[in-house]
Amino acid sequence: NYVLYMSSNDKIYNVSNLESSYICDKKDAVFTCGKNTFFTPEWPSAIDKSQVVDSMASDSGKYYAAVTYDSTKAEYSMTGWVGSGKVTKIYSNVESDNLLRKDIKYISDDGIVIYSQTEVINDYGKSGAISLYMSVINKFNSQEGTESGNQSIISLDIRDAYIYPEDNKVIYYTTGNGLYLYDYEKRSRVLIADDVTDVCAMSDSYENTFVHGAHKVNQLSAANAIVYRVDNEYIYYNIENGGHISFGDNILSNAEFAYDKKNSSVYIIDGTNLYYAAITDGVVSEKKQIDKFGNTANYLYRNSSEEFIYINSEGRLMIANKDKVKQLDDGVSEGSLDTVGNTDNGITYTKNEKRIYRKSPSSGNVELEGTSSETSKIYFYKNRLYYYTSDGTLCSSTVKGKDYNQIGNVDMLWLGEELR
Repeated sequence: NYVLYMSSNDKIYNVSNLESSYICDKKDAVFTCGKNTFFTPEWPSAIDKSQVVDSMASDSGKYYAAVTYDSTKAEYSMTGWVGSGKVTKIYSNVESDNLLRKDIKYISDDGIVIYSQTEVINDYGKSGAISLYMSVINKFNSQEGTESGNQSIISLDIRDAYIYPEDNKVIYYTTGNGLYLYDYEKRSRVLIADDVTDVCAMSDSYENTFVHGAHKVNQLSAANAIVYRVDNEYIYYNIENGGHISFGDNILSNAEFAYDKKNSSVYIIDGTNLYYAAITDGVVSEKKQIDKFGNTANYLYRNSSEEFIYINSEGRLMIANKDKVKQLDDGVSEGSLDTVGNTDNGITYTKNEKRIYRKSPSSGNVELEGTSSETSKIYFYKNRLYYYTSDGTLCSSTVKGKDYNQIGNVDMLWLGEELR
């Protein structure tokens, strides 16, 4: 069951019934990697909660990990534990590693923790070399129920890393321009390519869309590929079978892609240009330009309906199906297009400084009261829409824009699983 939550003044509230009910303080909550579901576990006495700088739970809430920072010693440490209270001290044999900042990336329901260690160069937070490790929480041998777990090295030199839990894989990109695939169950490594100059991971919001700035953990069941650039060519790589598809050359180095598997074609977002191209025998055909973006390439790709929705350079809301484009609206603010949370087809955007809601791209406009260009993500919940304004006021209305309510002040709004 999904519940609508908000945080305000470091406290978490349930706002599912047009009024807020207190759940817990934020410091007592441990979130999963998706930052939507959270738990309120019993913390081990070995952890000083006032020193906690990072924490995470596995999706089931069986395993937990926390990073603490002792400012008097300028040292970091990481501790893992299970619901039964058994504790694993995750450590390195290299004493100087205690001086490295630790960031938890993911915890599996098998107790595998993937985390990074970063060299902190100065007091202003400037960072140096980043390394990637894994450890296992659920192995306890000592009678006291506490075990020290040596870390296993994934890579001592990473530029970026993406985790696809459905396949138990980490894709990491090194400062030496190598792109690697690591299986954290088998602890095996494969080189995907050398001399890589750009990487686009699959979006965790839009299946088969490959973007810069993707979430570092993609829990979609379809997350099984990555796109990278070597020389002047972008290549689609399937991590399950090693299959390659050429998405073309003579493309800018910051390109993004929406891959239409069903129709064996691809939309190419190349700077301000939008192209469409068919794929034959694993190679993209000649690109056809179908439109232009403004300063911001703002788009959504619906894999299920094979629709590419975007705002073009003339401020028009457009929809493309293959190489055919159609206007849906005009006077739309650049960069304002977004999905509506907890819907399959809902979209929202700004027009005339007001947020517009559409049940589907082809539906009519519903103007939402109290909104502006700075209104937050909009969520659909129990036949109502929820959002908060630029001044932090949580608001709600019907899907027709009626029965407008102001619920209270809010720092953040999200839809997550019911607290267990």
